[in-house]
Amino acid sequence: MVTGEERERLREVALGAGACAAGFADPYLPPAVDRDYAAWIAAGNNATMRWLSEHQPLRADPATVLPGVRTVISLAFPYLPAERRDPSLPYLPLYAYGRDYHKALRSLLRPFCSFIEGEYGVRTRVCVDSAPVHERAFALRAGIGRRGLNGCVITPRHGSFVFLAEVFTTLQVEPDDLSFGECLQCGRCVRACPAGALNGDGTMDAARCINYLTIEHPYPLTPAQEKLLHDTNTLVGCDRCQTVCPLNRDALTTGIPDFQPRREVLTATTLTRAITPGSPLRRALK
Repeated sequence: MVTGEERERLREVALGAGACAAGFADPYLPPAVDRDYAAWIAAGNNATMRWLSEHQPLRADPATVLPGVRTVISLAFPYLPAERRDPSLPYLPLYAYGRDYHKALRSLLRPFCSFIEGEYGVRTRVCVDSAPVHERAFALRAGIGRRGLNGCVITPRHGSFVFLAEVFTTLQVEPDDLSFGECLQCGRCVRACPAGALNGDGTMDAARCINYLTIEHPYPLTPAQEKLLHDTNTLVGCDRCQTVCPLNRDALTTGIPDFQPRREVLTATTLTRAITPGSPLRRALK
């Protein structure tokens, strides 16, 4: 088992890859994680996102992600841009100002995985929304942040403006301590949600969320949904539950080049294919 200074050296390599937090967790989560997730699905909170319900048995067994897995390394990468869109423009989410994070994080983590594989002769697999993984649960188990009432993982320096990624590995690393607690429980995020999508217990009703309505919703919007987007001046996405959080007040901006804002995104008034190549906004094009 990797422990002590050797474990800290692994963490330093992860941070050197651009992560703002990195922690190690046992791959087998407590049964309550799967029970709570199943209850959330049973209540219909996943809306039409069937892939969230179709792979529950896989989520429960990390060996389906990587046979022989012994450690999950949870990492957070900051994305908060230093430059923002003019507030009079239709809203675009802060996470989408730069390059598609799926591709960017895989590129950033490739040297880290190569280091682990070469140093220890083990296997790794990177997960960035690409496998049925309880990524927030692993982040909390690895101690890299605290859970907000909006479900986001809030890290010490960059708040919740982070992308989460996991490296599953057959290398056994001594686990970190669990998350250092809950958020402030002030409820500002719950009250700020214009659609009332937050359940107040760290979960949400996706069918009511503006992010879901503008990105994942497969049907024409109802008049009430159209009015919601009009009244909130929304083009795509929503960050209100994050921007009102006191723990995000002093969040540091990202230094990762891939997540710096693109000029065309900063000025766009409509969503077109011309501004979405290589961007996570591509998914929102219907």
